[in-house]
Amino acid sequence: MPFDGGFFARPPVAPRRGWRARLADWRRNHSARQALDLNQRLDPRFARDIGLTQTELAFEVEKPFWKPPS
Repeated sequence: MPFDGGFFARPPVAPRRGWRARLADWRRNHSARQALDLNQRLDPRFARDIGLTQTELAFEVEKPFWKPPS
């Protein structure tokens, strides 16, 4: 095994993604949360249908767009 100059094992680094990919992720997150909010407003039973409580659904809808959905 060739010597790479380091004495400690380094964890693999994930490749950085471009700003366009990150922006697309943020838009998807925002759209998904808008859809959750709209469905919740149209039918109060929606949360139960997808296996969440009202509180969990409200928490998910209020998350900022840069955090991925749970």
